[in-house]
Amino acid sequence: MQGTTGGVVVAYGRDRWFLRIGDLLTIGRSQTCAVRLPDTEISRRACLLRVDTGFVMVFNQSTQKPLVIRPTFGEDRR
Repeated sequence: MQGTTGGVVVAYGRDRWFLRIGDLLTIGRSQTCAVRLPDTEISRRACLLRVDTGFVMVFNQSTQKPLVIRPTFGEDRR
């Protein structure tokens, strides 16, 4: 994710999603998810991102597997 004015950009492969404050983005293997990850180790509905003022909330929606998010650069943050 990269910060932009008034929102964030989520990138996966060649795809990009621009999310503004209040937007939601679903991530998982399910065809109903906006970001589809083909890995069988990922839950059908792994997580939900919600953009708020100054931060992004990540909701783990997996019932079986923990969700681990690591930044591609910089310091880990909660």
